Amino acid sequence: MKKYIDPNTLDTVTVDGKNYKVYTYEDNVAKFPYAKVLICYEVKEDGFKSPLYLISTDNLLDAQTIIKYYSYRWNIETSYKYFKSNLAFDKYRVRSSLSIERYFLIVFLAYNFLELFRFNCRKQGLETIGKVQEHLNCLTAKALVCFIYGNLKQNVALEDIFVKLKIA
Repeated sequence: MKKYIDPNTLDTVTVDGKNYKVYTYEDNVAKFPYAKVLICYEVKEDGFKSPLYLISTDNLLDAQTIIKYYSYRWNIETSYKYFKSNLAFDKYRVRSSLSIERYFLIVFLAYNFLELFRFNCRKQGLETIGKVQEHLNCLTAKALVCFIYGNLKQNVALEDIFVKLKIA
């Protein structure tokens, strides 16, 4: 459907300072007796971003409100997905509510540390938390290689290095 829509001919909707060109379709959609489908193109200086497809079953909401709700919801969803995929949030094996709460707090602290690190290093091109994790992993790997190299230069036996690393 996107190939038949020219974003330049669509209505402009502004949400949180961003402009979108929006196509709205209202009718039966799949199993929904009534739904509002939005095809939204974020306006950029050099054209349009790839469209976002949004759906709402609340027929009282206008396009601006639907986009605003999704923008808030999207941050929550991506953070939760990140918690699960990169910080093992879905891997906890505890049962008491106190243990679950503690586990969540540890994961949340790790996430906030990564966000703070990302904010402080934004000039280095670390735009996402995933990039921050890659960067920190590289620093850790470099430190490990330097540690091993330094010990080998001092003629420390490999078995002794394993003991120091607690992997003997």
